[in-house]
Amino acid sequence: MSEGLIFKQLPKVMADIKPISKDKVNQAQRFKFRGIDDVYNHVQPILAKHGVFTTAEIIGRSREIVTSKSRTKMVFCVNQFKFKFYAEDGSFVEAYADGEAMDSGDKASNKCAAIAHKYALLQTLCIPTEDLTDPDLQSPNINMHTDPVQKKTVSEKQISRLHAIRSKAGMKDTECMRLAKQLFGILDLSSLDQQQYQKLCEAIESTPNRNQQSASTINSRWTK
Repeated sequence: MSEGLIFKQLPKVMADIKPISKDKVNQAQRFKFRGIDDVYNHVQPILAKHGVFTTAEIIGRSREIVTSKSRTKMVFCVNQFKFKFYAEDGSFVEAYADGEAMDSGDKASNKCAAIAHKYALLQTLCIPTEDLTDPDLQSPNINMHTDPVQKKTVSEKQISRLHAIRSKAGMKDTECMRLAKQLFGILDLSSLDQQQYQKLCEAIESTPNRNQQSASTINSRWTK
C-alpha cells in the first residue's frame, strides 16, 4: 500500500511532534527517561488530528519466574508485538517492538504492552531521544537462577504432525508414547514442551531405515 493515505499522514504527524523531555528517573540505575504517559499525552492528540490510530498484536511471548536479591519471586515477561499505524482509507504501516518487564504481582504483561507501544511510537515517529534504554522505573536485581513458570506446550497441529512423522516412520502410537516417556518422562504427548517436541520429531526423522527401526532403537541413540 505504498500509495495509501498513511504515507501522507505520518509525515504530518511527525512534523507536529515536539521533543519530549525526560523528567522520570530510574531509581535503581539512576538514568532519566520519558514515561509512557508523557509519550501518550503528547502524541495522542496529534495522531487524532491527522486521522491516524494504532493497533497491537502479540506475536510471541515467554514467561518465567526470577528471584530478586531480596529473594522475592517475580514474573519476568517478554512479549513481541506487531503494531499497525492506520489511516482512514485503511492503508497502514507496521512496526515491531519487544516489551520486557518484571513484576511481583500480575502486571508484567501490562508493563510489556506499555513499553513496547512506547518504543514503537518513539521509533516510528522518530521522536527525538538521547538514549533507548529500558524505561522501567524499577529494575530489580535478580539472581542468575530462574524457575520456569509456564513452558509453551505443543499445539493440536503439532501433535497431528508428530503422528504423521510417526506413521511415516512405521512406528506404532504405543511405541511413540514409550519413547516420549523414556526420553522426557512424558505420559501424554500434549504435555510436551516445544523443545521436547522438536527433539522427538528429530529423533524419529533422522533415524536411518526408520520403517524397520523400533522405538527402542531410536531411544538408544538419543539417550546416550
